Amino acid sequence: MLRQLFAHGWTKTRRSPTWNQNVVYAIFLGLLAIYFALQFLALGFFAENIFAEFFPDSDPIQIMSVYLLYYFIVDIIIRLIMQKYPFLDVKPYLVFPIKKSTLVHSLLIKSLRSFFNFFPLFVIIPFAIKTVFPASGILTGLTFLIFFWGLIFFNNFLSFLLDKYFKTKPIVSTIITSLILVTLYLDFTGTIGLRAGLEPVMDQLLNFAPSMILPFIGAGFCYYLLYNMLKSNLYLEDYLKDQKVSEVNPLSLGIFSQFGEAGKLMDLEAKLIWRNKRSKSILYISILFILYPMIFIGNPDIMGMMWFKLFLGLFVTGGFALNYGQLMLSWNSPHFDLLLVRGFKIEHIFQSKYYLLATSCVILFVFAMLYGIMDRSFLIIVPVMFLFNLGVSIFLYMLLASYNSKRIDPSKGALLNYEGIGAAHFLIMIPLILLPYLLYLPFSLMGYPNMGIAFIGLIGLAGFIFHRSLIKIATNLFQRNKYRISAAFRKKG
Repeated sequence: MLRQLFAHGWTKTRRSPTWNQNVVYAIFLGLLAIYFALQFLALGFFAENIFAEFFPDSDPIQIMSVYLLYYFIVDIIIRLIMQKYPFLDVKPYLVFPIKKSTLVHSLLIKSLRSFFNFFPLFVIIPFAIKTVFPASGILTGLTFLIFFWGLIFFNNFLSFLLDKYFKTKPIVSTIITSLILVTLYLDFTGTIGLRAGLEPVMDQLLNFAPSMILPFIGAGFCYYLLYNMLKSNLYLEDYLKDQKVSEVNPLSLGIFSQFGEAGKLMDLEAKLIWRNKRSKSILYISILFILYPMIFIGNPDIMGMMWFKLFLGLFVTGGFALNYGQLMLSWNSPHFDLLLVRGFKIEHIFQSKYYLLATSCVILFVFAMLYGIMDRSFLIIVPVMFLFNLGVSIFLYMLLASYNSKRIDPSKGALLNYEGIGAAHFLIMIPLILLPYLLYLPFSLMGYPNMGIAFIGLIGLAGFIFHRSLIKIATNLFQRNKYRISAAFRKKG
């Protein structure tokens, strides 16, 4: 039965209209995969020489082992953001007399097909053949190979488990993810010496052959938890049987509903963001992106450039608005006709988009102001670019959505997913990034740089004050193109 399920999955892939209609895209992805595979192979073969240059007094096997552990720690976060798990692959089989256990096993085994499970091998195997086996013998070489191969399985099922927990028990997954990020940051800043502590540990593990089974034990435990969780919630009635049923407004989470029709749409948008893989990935990426300036703070050569500070301020305060706003109306494309027939006006839809994105900017602004402790110039840059995002950036995306929107499937993953993205989405980034600096530059050349920064803030403040008028402009532009855009939203495949 498992073999038949896997055969059906391959047939589904081959017959997919998307696969047949996007041959060029498939070829591009194939070439990209080959390129990265060759890069990883080269890294595996020449890692010993690289380590000899940068760490001449260290054992290359220890160094590689520690860096592979770093990779696998970061890999968990990357998988949560980008990996697509085959939750819905069993849906067509639920009406057939197939055992739950068979469906769940097929689901878990299919998750191993991810390219995240193959690329590390292009580093691990060449390095083991070229360095570990000749230097440490067959037993240590096999321990090295099997140990890190087991970590691939462990990461696959652990990230799958965390992804499920994010839906059922978000607090647990948030705590685990936060601990990973905090540990990496403390190690990056030198607060804790993670590498110095891991080197002797990895040396002991690789010289103790039975340690090779430890990752497989962890993978088996995660597999067991996943199996029980998926089996007990395979059908909707299984999931709901222990849930408390109550009367709720299906159009509202209760957070924004007090703000009228636009508030109801904001509640719907919040549900959409949390329930779909692509939008949730953007949310996670935006949260992580707020840490981006930490890489550059303390570097006077980079932080001395005003254009770069403006760039950091733009993306730190508007990370979610700029990423999510690219597909402003496309997020609602699968049910856009339903919104229109339910009596929601286009103006209400745009208002809900604006207020939700503005709310995200406010939240990121509060956290971004903490950078003022490390660099006082951020006490000015962050508020200015926050106003610019409120008054300019969001409206540029509204104008783009009013003219050019395409259908997307929000449930698909975000990794290498350019569905709904056209040339206009890339081109609009040019004025978005350049405009703040172009507003600043004339004042700087005249010797009044502070006035230039203030001018950027005033432009953003003016846009925010007159946001209702700007929303009406976007609404009127959409009315001219609504039939073309609505027709594009109805096209599938």
